[in-house]
Amino acid sequence: MSASRSVHDWRLLGLDPGGRSLIEASAGTGKTWTISVLYLRLLLERALSPRQIVVATFTEAAAQELRERIRARIGWALARLTGGDEGDDPAAQWLRARRGQAQAGVDAARLRLALAELDLAPIGTLHGLCRRILHEFPLASRAPLRLGELVDGAQLEQELLDDLWRTLAQSAGEPAGHAAVAWSLGRRTLDRYLREALAPGVTVAPADATAQAELADPAFAQRLRAAVAATRFARSSSALPARLLEVADFAAAGAADRTRAQALAEGLAKALEQPHKQFHASLLQAQAHLPMLEQARRLVPVLEAAALAPTLAALAHYQHELRVRIHARLASAGELSFNALIERVQAALRDDAQDLGALLHAAWPVALVDEFQDTDALQYDILDRIYRAGDGTPRGRLVMIGDPKQAIYRFRGGDIDAYLAARAVADEHMTLTTNFRSAPAYVAALNELYAASGRVLSADPAHAIRCEEVSADPARRELCTVDGAACLQPLQIHLLEAPPDGQDERIEAALGACANHIVALLDGGHAIGGVPLQPRNIAVLAHARRHLVRLRELLHQRRVPCVVPGGASVFASEWARELQVLLYAALHPGDVRALRAALATRLGGHDWQRLRALGGDDPAAQQAGRWVHELGELWRRRGVLALVRAVIEHAGAALRAGADHERALTDLRHLGELLQEHSAQVTGGDELLAWLARQREVGDARRDGDERELRIESDAARVSLLTLHASKGLEFDIVLLPLMWAHAAPRNDEVAVLHDAASGTRRLRLDAAARERQRCQAQEERHRLLYVALTRARHACHVYALPPTRTLRGAVAADPQRAPLDAMLEHLLATPQRDAMPHVRRATGWPWPQAVWQGAGQARGERHARVEPPPPVVELRYSYSALARNAPATPGEMDAAGDERDTAADAGSAASADAPLACAALAPLAAVAGTAFGNAVHAVLEGRELQRPLTQQHDLVARALRDARVRIDAQTADALVASLAQRLQHMLDSSLLDTGGAPLRLGALPAHAQCAEMEFNFVLDGVSLRALREACPWLPGTSMRELRGLMNGKIDLVCEHAGRFHVIDYKTNRLGDGHDLAAYLPARLEAAMDEHHYRFQALLYTVAVERYLRQRVRDYRRGQHLGATLYLFVRAVGIEPSQPQAGIWTQRFDDALLDAVDRVLAGTATARTAP
Repeated sequence: MSASRSVHDWRLLGLDPGGRSLIEASAGTGKTWTISVLYLRLLLERALSPRQIVVATFTEAAAQELRERIRARIGWALARLTGGDEGDDPAAQWLRARRGQAQAGVDAARLRLALAELDLAPIGTLHGLCRRILHEFPLASRAPLRLGELVDGAQLEQELLDDLWRTLAQSAGEPAGHAAVAWSLGRRTLDRYLREALAPGVTVAPADATAQAELADPAFAQRLRAAVAATRFARSSSALPARLLEVADFAAAGAADRTRAQALAEGLAKALEQPHKQFHASLLQAQAHLPMLEQARRLVPVLEAAALAPTLAALAHYQHELRVRIHARLASAGELSFNALIERVQAALRDDAQDLGALLHAAWPVALVDEFQDTDALQYDILDRIYRAGDGTPRGRLVMIGDPKQAIYRFRGGDIDAYLAARAVADEHMTLTTNFRSAPAYVAALNELYAASGRVLSADPAHAIRCEEVSADPARRELCTVDGAACLQPLQIHLLEAPPDGQDERIEAALGACANHIVALLDGGHAIGGVPLQPRNIAVLAHARRHLVRLRELLHQRRVPCVVPGGASVFASEWARELQVLLYAALHPGDVRALRAALATRLGGHDWQRLRALGGDDPAAQQAGRWVHELGELWRRRGVLALVRAVIEHAGAALRAGADHERALTDLRHLGELLQEHSAQVTGGDELLAWLARQREVGDARRDGDERELRIESDAARVSLLTLHASKGLEFDIVLLPLMWAHAAPRNDEVAVLHDAASGTRRLRLDAAARERQRCQAQEERHRLLYVALTRARHACHVYALPPTRTLRGAVAADPQRAPLDAMLEHLLATPQRDAMPHVRRATGWPWPQAVWQGAGQARGERHARVEPPPPVVELRYSYSALARNAPATPGEMDAAGDERDTAADAGSAASADAPLACAALAPLAAVAGTAFGNAVHAVLEGRELQRPLTQQHDLVARALRDARVRIDAQTADALVASLAQRLQHMLDSSLLDTGGAPLRLGALPAHAQCAEMEFNFVLDGVSLRALREACPWLPGTSMRELRGLMNGKIDLVCEHAGRFHVIDYKTNRLGDGHDLAAYLPARLEAAMDEHHYRFQALLYTVAVERYLRQRVRDYRRGQHLGATLYLFVRAVGIEPSQPQAGIWTQRFDDALLDAVDRVLAGTATARTAP
């Protein structure tokens, strides 16, 4: 390709087909603005519709913002074309020039159409684009017509890794082969290696076959011994010849011990650290080139390759095995992971059997891809194949927008090498050079800093990513002032020349100094645009969240409001621990130790002196005991949320006295709501307390969703405490960076995943050279994180630093392990340009004294207590299953068989008056049970063709079993389908009820006489459970007091026969041992109905049907129109002519019972009051 053309104006950027454009930005230089005006150009200059323009970015939130910015830009242009104020910015000038070309009418029509179509435009993430490809081009991409739910595959990967380790641990005998290698790595190391191997586009590098062949050569050992004997070493006891002879012995023995190979590689490398001490002086003087030295150096990677070969082979084996299992699990669940989504589209484009790339290019001739620096190799390959023809020439227009200096998501798969590869083939290159975010003085300070310390964001001076100078927006007028004078040195580096010895002590000192510094800034006469500095103007950034949590504590001590947004579970908070202690005491009021533990919490309000003063008969102790006892009673009467509210009221004064009172109140209310919600799903306080303990144990490690994440208390006036990654894309008036000096390399770097230039893929490697290269790349990313941190500020930034040559545990850190700030400072201190930075201030020490913020009281203002509103009425959805298990209804209960389960254990659950009655006809279905099987049976009965026997509808039966995901053996599937069809047909042909005339047979009913899956809903307005229990003694036990919300259910079949309406419910429960027909005879069915509370379900269904009949049947009379309720246990109905009642439970409920229950559910009856 010819050299890239440099463009300096967005109006001149080529958007015609047949090329690629790269727009390289810097922080704050207006990427989103540029995308919106380029989109406008595509609409007007190329007359494209929004449906033809792909806009992709990194996150859904960013995509939504882009869509709205584009919508606003189109609306802005339309307003100006139709006579609005034109303005004088570049976009307005460009639009005015088009208007002068008599294009206004045509342009306005195009923009109106674009606004109408914008919601249909492919604007989203690259994952969203891939899903769209599979959905809109299923045949060309060979995708199923139903893609299934998109899920995060990380949890599935971890489950399979756990299964793998369990298999290794439980295997009989000593592991061998790949299993032995995997076992020797240990669980944590194996998990870490395989998680890296399972990332998209990663292959395990094959072992170096040449190295292994060299060691296996029978003549190798002899040649090596001869070379050692012919070389003059410094001493006969020199380490190098000894190590080389050990290598010769190892090779002669077969070179099979990988542990020995690794030890030899390490020993030889150590001997080569000072080669001049190994050879005789005369040899060193006579020869500048030593063959023995070079051979020894070459042997280090050869030995290392031999040592790593079994590990690499094992990893490749398990990588393949796990990927196959992941795909199988996702397919069986009808799901698609984010990684699989990318891989499937990339594979479809790579195979290109239907020329998918050409179809996609025809549909979307232009793509604007934002945050391109965060793409990975697979994502870039997808875009490259869409916008490159079969002969290798570009087609369409791919516009790549990004800032390589902000490529900070390696841990999510971001591949800076993919960006650099894309940059190398772009035919047009445009750089955004004006910073619209920061004040001119701060822009100048950053320019000076990078000019003096080095523009390359790497220890490698030849690296391609550089921080070039940018200009400031001349229109910015807002100033940061100190005591009325403009801040002329907005970038300040605070160097502590004599830090503490230990790393933990240094971090604590920096965080304490930062808290003091913030107080000094707030009380020090600083102002932004003439408005005194407030906490909301300040942000602190650090690389680890735990440091921010500690800083939050320190700021609270100084009464500075602050917030650490998102990312943590409320169950990991200190208030969850205190509430757990208090709840335990409320459940066990007689436990003195539990009482004292509860009182010792901040919620209990007792300090050490008060606890010591408590005695058994002391009035204060009795009062404290009564308080805890009353909390327990309140919990039992009104629920756990009422208890939490009472605790908040009791501890209110103490909580409000703390600087973190809003955080405390937010967490406590949040915990109360979560506990109240879960209390409906358990049977008592002990179970709820056990659930709370489990949530606290997993803490942040496993959350079900946003409902457990810490809620952010009002942050309008708070200091923001964010991680470096979370701060990307944000901006703050003043930024403090107290710990960039501690941002050094992590220790877990045994595995490397590196870009392979030859294949364009990423390779997993374990050798020392690869790990060293990965350390360099990790440091380069830390350089970019430092750039991100420095560019978050609008007006000023304070960077804390330690001497770059300081020691820790007796050593001085060096590249690539050390923090980029240290590398920058070392270079800065060694260059004469350090004195040519008028906008950068170098200060000594962290001198700010500890103080409490004087504005805390003023910021809070006078507050008046208000009566808390009554707790909201929580309206829930209920079903029979919900009441049976003492919880609100869940989505799974709407399944046709949501209340059915495998009841093989019922064999001994009820006393039987019937002797065992073996029945061979039960055997074909005895192996299948559970909700999935029940759902399949219901689907067959609902979907059957009424006038056609089920024995002729095997396809329907097979599809129902498959759709319900019933686990069956493929070899016996046909037999099961035939048996189930025959069994259900027998049930349909059976006489279920003698009505005096023709008996009720489901198979003989016409279509107009039956309604399948009849759904009902009726309002429950404070229904008393006590009154319902008095009306219906066999109501399931429950701790709920009242029902408020919606009663919901689905009745399998309501049918009309001989003028009466009957309620039918199918049950697939496997009773007894699955082979005993006696379990399905009337006496045993009565016990099963009671055990599963089906009798109560039948009553609810009957009430619901009768309410319906009252509304629909003229002159409705129960005795004339309401029939029986039948529960058909389908395994046994009609199975044995001699037992016609097998599997059939029939009930006509008493009129008084129906009337009483209906009144209670309608809210017109209450519980009787005890005399």
